[in-house]
Amino acid sequence: LRLRLRKILLHDLLAMVVRVHVTAFGAFEGVAANPTVDIIQRLVQESVLQSKQAETLDVDAKLCAAWCSKQTRDDDMPSVYIHLGVKQSATSPQIELEACARNCADFPVPDNANYQPTNERIDDAFEHDAILRTRLDVDEMCKSLSAKGYQAKVSQDAGRYVCNYTYWHSLNACRTNPLHHALFIHVPDTNVMPVSDTTAAVCEVIALACASVEAKLPSCLCDRF
Repeated sequence: LRLRLRKILLHDLLAMVVRVHVTAFGAFEGVAANPTVDIIQRLVQESVLQSKQAETLDVDAKLCAAWCSKQTRDDDMPSVYIHLGVKQSATSPQIELEACARNCADFPVPDNANYQPTNERIDDAFEHDAILRTRLDVDEMCKSLSAKGYQAKVSQDAGRYVCNYTYWHSLNACRTNPLHHALFIHVPDTNVMPVSDTTAAVCEVIALACASVEAKLPSCLCDRF
């Protein structure tokens, strides 16, 4: 029900003002069925997103980096790029909004292309373990989520695997364009949090992110879309 109730607001935001892309990850070592795939499929089925706004990425660090570079274009369309990843170690039924990514790739297992860096920089243009932060106010978003009954928290550590690798490239691609924003959301596996609950929470985050971006736009820019 919560998911359906968000559809009208989301359609207004997505169609009129803010361009949104949501990505999931496919299977990888230790995760045969990634719940993020089910989440974006449900968002499309419920008409929260159009199919072109949702994409499943292979757990291939280099391909994910290329996707981020390609999608975050140098244009003046307000945009939000939301990336979903599963947190296998999660034991609480809550989503985690990642505040930042770190310039460090230290993969515990190889990605799907057999790439396994050990404590390496993702980007040589930055210091090792440098931090890039999302411009979205994740603290305020978490407060709003909690007020609406959703379980969520802010995380300062997106790991050192493909999730963090992708988030770094997405944030970096958005860095020079104040109209582009990126956010990574870690979700528990389905044995910890039902996918229906996770999907509803992610749907609310999309709405909050879009509303936040729209609120900061000059009125003259809003009138153009």
